[in-house]
Amino acid sequence: MNTPTRRSIFYIIMSSSDYIDCSNKLTRMNLRGKEPREIVRVLATCCGSEGKYNEYYSHLAGRIIEEDEGAKFTFQLTFWDMFKQFGEMELRKASNLARLLSSLVIGRGVGMNVLKVVAFEEIEEEASAVFFTVFFKSLFDEVGELEVEALFSDLREDLREGVRLFFDRYLKNCDSNKKGGKGNGNGGRGNKDWRRKFKKAVKILGKHRERGADELSVGDGGVARGDEDEEENGGRAYNDDDWD
Repeated sequence: MNTPTRRSIFYIIMSSSDYIDCSNKLTRMNLRGKEPREIVRVLATCCGSEGKYNEYYSHLAGRIIEEDEGAKFTFQLTFWDMFKQFGEMELRKASNLARLLSSLVIGRGVGMNVLKVVAFEEIEEEASAVFFTVFFKSLFDEVGELEVEALFSDLREDLREGVRLFFDRYLKNCDSNKKGGKGNGNGGRGNKDWRRKFKKAVKILGKHRERGADELSVGDGGVARGDEDEEENGGRAYNDDDWD
């Protein structure tokens, strides 16, 4: 917080009683020119610094976008900057920011093509794997099948193969995608809805490929291609308790 404007925004965000109170106070700052962009950057910094994700930031971000359409692009640029910091990012920060981005995508504040700068097939840093695992898991947790279809159909063609490979490497073995896994709070019975939504996304991602989506095992947490283990597949399944 190296400028007076950023420090003032930080104080308002951290001291307001709720997101509406915060939004009203930020409006009264009467920021000019490029200064409103600092609100988005400070919000993301505060969100990432929390010990546990706070939905306050999702509500505030949505409110900011409602009042300023230009904030959509600022959020996109802010996340692109964050993507460059994975090499030095703590896992909890990655998880918090992933959930913020997920909420923005679900609310249509930011489009799925915010991912267009990500080379999913080259992901190596643990923070980046955690970020996108949490991001996609949050999408499947929160939206219905029709929304899954709309969101993944919006993905650029040149992104789909990379996302499919990421799913193959990190998501297909996560607890939510296993029969009998803990799923999304359903007492160990596994989450059939989650697995169904995951399967739909995989099918959409595979539509432009001759082999389709059949090579991903959906529903039993297995691997269709020879049941190779996580080390042989070059990845691992990240679950929620890995960064709590």
